[in-house]
Amino acid sequence: MSANGPSPLTSSAARHADKDLTSTVAVKGPREVVSAAFDVEGMRLRLVEPVDDARRANEALAQRGPAVLALREALAPQPVAVTGLAVAST
Repeated sequence: MSANGPSPLTSSAARHADKDLTSTVAVKGPREVVSAAFDVEGMRLRLVEPVDDARRANEALAQRGPAVLALREALAPQPVAVTGLAVAST
């Protein structure tokens, strides 16, 4: 940490650790810092797609949940009584 507060890389890494994957990591500085920033950005990019996929899947399930349940109930086999027919269970 410098006298001016945490470095841009430290701030970016902390945001990503806090589940904020929306901000990119772009850092200038010594080769080691730039290399670390590049690695953190790579991790962020690898996490963004599966997190977005999971979010969209959850939203779809929430929107379609009641419709799916209603269809499942409507399409479920219903017992039919037929006079003179006995069904044996196993």
